[in-house]
Amino acid sequence: MRLTRSGRAVAAGCVLLLVAGWALGYQEVALWGAACGVAVLLAMAWFLVPVPLAVSRRVDRARLPRGTPAYGNVTVTNRTKRFTGPLTLVEPVGAERVTVALGRLAARSTREASYALPTERRGVVTVGPLEVIRHDPLGLAARSFPAGTSETVWIHPAVLPLRFQPPGRFEPTEGAASDLLPVGSPTFQSVREYVAGDDPRLIHWRATAHHGSLMVRQHIETTEPRTTVVVDTCGDRYDTPERFEQAMDVAASVVVAAVGAGHLVRLWATSGFSTASAGWDPTPCLDALAELAPGGDDRLAGLVHAVAEHSSRSSLVVVTGEVAGGHLRAIGEQSARFQVAVVASLQPLEHPMLTAPAGVTVLAGSDAAGVAEAWRRGARW
Repeated sequence: MRLTRSGRAVAAGCVLLLVAGWALGYQEVALWGAACGVAVLLAMAWFLVPVPLAVSRRVDRARLPRGTPAYGNVTVTNRTKRFTGPLTLVEPVGAERVTVALGRLAARSTREASYALPTERRGVVTVGPLEVIRHDPLGLAARSFPAGTSETVWIHPAVLPLRFQPPGRFEPTEGAASDLLPVGSPTFQSVREYVAGDDPRLIHWRATAHHGSLMVRQHIETTEPRTTVVVDTCGDRYDTPERFEQAMDVAASVVVAAVGAGHLVRLWATSGFSTASAGWDPTPCLDALAELAPGGDDRLAGLVHAVAEHSSRSSLVVVTGEVAGGHLRAIGEQSARFQVAVVASLQPLEHPMLTAPAGVTVLAGSDAAGVAEAWRRGARW
């Protein structure tokens, strides 16, 4: 329990009036001071009798694009036979706090309220637990208690409409279908060195004996088109935090467009994070983009090389900030291993345009809308 600002003012007035009345000999002034003191005591005594409240809160959307309206809906029920006094609800939403004045609640009554959640910033935010603040009828004292549980809300990047042109299916390069996987799906393509996490059943023993180290069979998907999206999170590539947010919007737009075109999507970030769409559901990738933050070393060239080893014959889309010539050359060196290779670059308008190597399409813009426009009117890849 605590005194409100009004309560502290009345308590201070009580002391001043009592002292002034005693010092000056004015009984009326002292009586006013005593009345103020009684008011404060009554306000504090108001909370001696508990008022059990049933409080429930739900968020209408757990996942939404940045800037999309979302609301919290709370229901408060007074289970007692007396009114509650003014009620205030305070909802923590990440680093922000939303305040809702609920007012008095009559005996045995229920009241519902809705309030908008701040969704202007991309991220993963925790909503709640809700704080219910009771006030005495005079508003001199308050008592708070937590209610309900916490919920997690994923605020995804904004998604711009893009038309994703599927590059089409491709034929297996060699070998036959693996007997370890469903017929008509993955097809044997080549062998490569074993890395931690590979399925031991895929070890190619003849190649292992020939090379002197563990080799595994690498399969490709011949029936489902695939897209690999590489996001550069290196802070040096972005001159402002807003530019990084625009890059996240571009990456989310590409993911949604690719999934909408029937592609299976794999998302990689230079910070070391990777995930994949759940079939034709982009939610895992969008959740990952909601969490990404700028930082880390410049690992774009190395990541593209590693992705080429594991995701060859897919469509490659690299989302970065100020692209460097060395990065374009590294992507160009691997472009033959992909069906198409596209670089979406977020960069200032004054940044000089670099010549794209053969096999690589560069789409540049100062913001996500600019890149989307370049995507729509750019080369037919």
